[in-house]
Amino acid sequence: MLRVEDLYASYGKGDVLRGINLEVDEGETVAILGPNGAGKTTLLKSICGLVKTRGKIFFNGTEISKLKTHERISLGIAISPEGRRIFPRMSVRDNLLVTGFKDLEKVYEIFPKLKEREDQLAGTLSGGEQQMLAIARALMFKPKLLLLDEPSFGLAPVIVETLSQVVQKIRELGVSILLVEQNLSLVADVADRVYVLSNGEIVDSGDVSELGRMEKSYFS
Repeated sequence: MLRVEDLYASYGKGDVLRGINLEVDEGETVAILGPNGAGKTTLLKSICGLVKTRGKIFFNGTEISKLKTHERISLGIAISPEGRRIFPRMSVRDNLLVTGFKDLEKVYEIFPKLKEREDQLAGTLSGGEQQMLAIARALMFKPKLLLLDEPSFGLAPVIVETLSQVVQKIRELGVSILLVEQNLSLVADVADRVYVLSNGEIVDSGDVSELGRMEKSYFS
């Protein structure tokens, strides 16, 4: 579904990403691990067309490297960004409708708590509920590939368990997921494969069953 070939990305003169190669197959959840500053968020932004890149990005067999962000979204790519970035002074419902799509019931099936709070201002939701709203907003685009950037950040362990269940429900819809995450327990629960990013380069990859080895090598 997604294939990235020899990707370089930069915000200015220096490259943040160098020679990235990765794939996400249809129906697969792939995690990107790495320390702060490794380039994980830049990788997701590159796939969305939000930063300057060199190299090739293919989506469902079509090269999208030169397409604008809205064109990539129209093909079926959506992102739930780092830091949630909801509209705090708008209601839950309006945060979802701002996407331009009207079918709320499908996301409410995954997030019934949001339906209960649809008239509530988004800024008054708990941290976990705000994260769910950010993911729900991305799902309003009916993506084939969902990019999740640090969804567990700042959440209590019990909420991370709920997040794991949400990711599983999204997978059941047939949506492929590229997950940037530092919570290894969440990764172990939901991912099929893992890439490790360090200093802008992929330094390791493997099946999620190899996560223990990677943890000892890179995160101990």
